[in-house]
This record gives sequence, C-alpha cells and structure tokens, in this order.
Amino acid sequence: MKRFAIFIGIDDYSHGITPLHCACNDASDLALKFAAAGFDKIELVKENEAGWQASFPEGCEVIRR
Repeated sequence: MKRFAIFIGIDDYSHGITPLHCACNDASDLALKFAAAGFDKIELVKENEAGWQASFPEGCEVIRR
C-alpha cells in the first residue's frame, strides 16, 4: 500500500486571527520526517511560496478568511 501525505504551512491569518510564527517551518520539518519514514509521495505547500494556492488540485477550494 502506498502512503501519501500533504503538509500545509500557513503563518499569516487575517481578520483578527493571531498570526502563527512557525507553521511553515513545522510543515517543512514534518515533511522531511515523513520522507525519512519512507512515504511514497509528499506534498509540501507553504503560503510564502509564489503560487501556493495553485498547488491544490482542480476542484479543491482554498478558503482565506
């Protein structure tokens, strides 16, 4: 059985939600750990990368509030 994982790091929330400071770094660290554990496919999406919303498949809706 193949194992897949997706990690999404979002630090900057709007509308009065306190920003996080390490979510992007945490997502990267977890992706590395899962890769070391032998997962077959890992997707890492971080909000601070250009085009991060385009990383999601068609039909997936990214909601920013």
